Amino acid sequence: MLGPPSTMGRLLRTGCAGGPVNGIAAMDHPSNLRHPTAWHVRDYGLFAANPFYDKKPEWPEQGPVYLSRAKMDTLEFRYRVYVHRGDEKEGRVEQKWQDWVNPPRVTIE
Repeated sequence: MLGPPSTMGRLLRTGCAGGPVNGIAAMDHPSNLRHPTAWHVRDYGLFAANPFYDKKPEWPEQGPVYLSRAKMDTLEFRYRVYVHRGDEKEGRVEQKWQDWVNPPRVTIE
């Protein structure tokens, strides 16, 4: 289980906090800007995805992010919060992330 300070600034698909009884996982979607995102985590309860953190050597080709204020310009982010029993493994966090980003396909003939 990663939590403060081991999650701070790490590039992860899911950021998790919790313990042996329960936990919470924030999931970053692959379509998001700078996926996997960096996480901003503190031991006083702050737990946030931080795609604008620009100090990561893993993102040199992306450079700075400039946001436009022009009408009709959009920037969409997708995150999911999953509250679970037990630790990250018992809560099946990885499986829940996979289920979210790879939903079942239905074909009607």
